[in-house]
Amino acid sequence: MSMFVRAGLVPHTYILTTRGRLTGRVRTLPVTVVEQGSKRWLAAPYGPVSWVHNARAASRISLSR
Repeated sequence: MSMFVRAGLVPHTYILTTRGRLTGRVRTLPVTVVEQGSKRWLAAPYGPVSWVHNARAASRISLSR
């Protein structure tokens, strides 16, 4: 999936890069960005899963295509 996202073939999907809150390892995974008006949100369809906790705990995250 990440390969298709990086190629720009999956609309509204980006690659999230953050550090694990417990291990400190760099983690990357595809996430969906939902747009509402001029605001953008990361969508977590299954609730506060690990990447949500990592993103909230991180001082910095990166979104790329």
